[in-house]
Amino acid sequence: MRRYPRICLTIIVKNELESNEEHVILRCLESCKDVISSVAMVVTAAPGLGWGNCEWQALEWCTKNHKQLFLERYSWDDDFARARNVSLALAAGKSDWCLIIDSDEMIVAPFTAQLFQDLLETSKDCCVVPMLLGGQVNPRAVLIRNIPGWAYTLAHHETLELNGQPITHPVILGNVLNPRSGPYLTTPSDGARSLDPLRREKDIAKLKTMTDERSRFFLGISLMNNGQREEAVGHLEAFMDMPDGKAPFRYYAALCLGRLQGGDTKWFKIAMDLCPDRPEALCEMATAESVAGNWNMTRIYALGALHSAPPVNLVYLEPRWLQWASRLILSVAYINLGWTAQALPYLEWLIKSPNLPENKRPIVQALLDAASQSL
Repeated sequence: MRRYPRICLTIIVKNELESNEEHVILRCLESCKDVISSVAMVVTAAPGLGWGNCEWQALEWCTKNHKQLFLERYSWDDDFARARNVSLALAAGKSDWCLIIDSDEMIVAPFTAQLFQDLLETSKDCCVVPMLLGGQVNPRAVLIRNIPGWAYTLAHHETLELNGQPITHPVILGNVLNPRSGPYLTTPSDGARSLDPLRREKDIAKLKTMTDERSRFFLGISLMNNGQREEAVGHLEAFMDMPDGKAPFRYYAALCLGRLQGGDTKWFKIAMDLCPDRPEALCEMATAESVAGNWNMTRIYALGALHSAPPVNLVYLEPRWLQWASRLILSVAYINLGWTAQALPYLEWLIKSPNLPENKRPIVQALLDAASQSL
């Protein structure tokens, strides 16, 4: 009788006083309880720092649930790929497969028996399984056969490779209805990320040597985050011309191109055609129409953004941005159309929202006061 494959949960966590991991690590471990036999946890911490809550919680959980725990400390150097590789080395030889997941994620249950059967039957070395984050399901959690040759490259948009070859089309296991959401992207206004400049340049140089559509996409995003706007536009436009570009990535590329080119509605309309049920492009179109003074179209697009499917995690714009931005744009549109009564509920929601940026609060308060006095 064939035994079920052994799976090692391979995870990196932060040991910091203000870290969020300690609040979610048990939820992550519990979601994997029925499929894993061990945990390989790399804790990023400053040298000499004592055990944190994540380590104690993991030790207690593994003891209670009869799982092996392998712990290693790693001094964080702003390099996700390096930390991932330490975790892969820690898990080497301890299982048949490695499940790579973040501490704030959960795998979707129940599909335990089917997962084991799929792993016994597949000839592939890399699979993805359903993952739950922020209430949305995506095939993002990675399962790799525990064999030599795996490595992550790129310090920030870390990319998994086997013997130097990127993994671009892994097998999806489990019943997943939602497409993969894609990577987290900053917007041009965010400027460059906090990644060390030398390491960021090294990542960009590495991406320039790669010719597949996924690398071209990440190169454009990395250049955008590095403040190299014109070069980013060139690579993102080249990616949009590639016939094999996946729809979610093309969607994000179109959004970025629209922003990089000063709110070019051509790209936002392309994004809407690619993913018509997503709100980000609708919100961008509402913003562009408000700048042009087309208030009725602003109202239509803003309503569409507000009532369309909520965005999944790791996307171009965070859900909180869309929550307040779409309401603020809609309120301004109603006021300019002379429909003050319709604007009032949205303004009242905004002034109470903890997600509204402080620099927008005086604007909302002024609009709310004016709208209340006119009724």
